[in-house]
Amino acid sequence: MPNGKVVLFHSEEGQKLINYKCKSAKLDSSVLKQLIAVEIEQQGKLKKRGITESFNEIFNSIEIEID
Repeated sequence: MPNGKVVLFHSEEGQKLINYKCKSAKLDSSVLKQLIAVEIEQQGKLKKRGITESFNEIFNSIEIEID
């Protein structure tokens, strides 16, 4: 990931793939983007302090559909 950018997010084909995979997994693509943003913020750090809490906040904010 050059300069903390996810290449898939910056191309039309990449966006289509992300949207397709997220739809298949019943996951809003904005949730995936939030999770990746947290990971990018942690890059280069020896200790990933707070990453679990950040992930939990994101997971707790989504509604899960039960079939």
